[in-house]
Amino acid sequence: MFGSFPQAAKFSAVLGIVLPPIILYSAIVSLFAGYKPARYFLIAWCIFLGGVFVSGLLYFGLVPHTFVTSYAMPIGSVFEILLLGYALMDKIALLHAEKEQAKQHAKQCLIQMNEELESLVSERTKKLQEINEKLRELASHDCKTGLLNYSAILNYLNLMQKAAKRNDTDLAVIMIDIDHFKGVNDTYGHLAGDIVINCIADLLKMSTRDSDACGRYGGEEFILLLPQLDLDSVIKLSERVRRQIQHLKIAEINGSPVTASFGIAMFDPREPNENLVARADHALYRAKGTGRNRVVYSSHSTHESLLPEMLDS
Repeated sequence: MFGSFPQAAKFSAVLGIVLPPIILYSAIVSLFAGYKPARYFLIAWCIFLGGVFVSGLLYFGLVPHTFVTSYAMPIGSVFEILLLGYALMDKIALLHAEKEQAKQHAKQCLIQMNEELESLVSERTKKLQEINEKLRELASHDCKTGLLNYSAILNYLNLMQKAAKRNDTDLAVIMIDIDHFKGVNDTYGHLAGDIVINCIADLLKMSTRDSDACGRYGGEEFILLLPQLDLDSVIKLSERVRRQIQHLKIAEINGSPVTASFGIAMFDPREPNENLVARADHALYRAKGTGRNRVVYSSHSTHESLLPEMLDS
């Protein structure tokens, strides 16, 4: 660039004196900034630039010729190469550590995402199950009373008849109808009539066991399915419920008395399954035709037994 070797050598010597402090300052700043490989870089360039600096001083005659001053730059280069090799190894180790740290971080993020996804899926599944359970309940229960609806109670009856036949156990069906219910609606209105139905439905639910089934057969008519209960116990239950209904005090109908008629039929495995409800319904018809507010039992021989009223004094 200068056209002659002496000028180029002089320029290089000046740079050898000026640049080492600048490079060393940069290395020190990097080291204090937290860049760990800079420590090897700093030591390596300190040795090499020290040799360059000594060579520059030697060129201008500022230091005497000795073995060290004459070969300061090559000696510095050898040490620089060795230390930069360590710097490279340290850099590789640092990159490897950063890679492992990144992998661990990614693994933790993946685990966290999976846990959040599993939690979300579990929550959605639970909500879906709750919705399905509500839909099943709506499909099988009467919306006004909460009792089993017509279809559901007949399904229960079919299952109970099969169990009674298989296990040779008792099964009773009680048909219940509110007496003169049309008069309640005509006198006090349909809202009051619905309250009467709900009061009797609540009473029936409290009077039955967990193993029993209680349903709304239609309008003001109810049906009870009582497995593993003999006739005497069924009659006692029917009379007790009949009296409880008679003593209901419902404000919406000004405390007017409410009564109900009962028809009982016991399961007979020798007859068709559909006869059971038919006999209970026929017994209910007989109860209403003989004065209402009473319990009538129908045997499988189709002869009804009229039970006397058991009214409280």
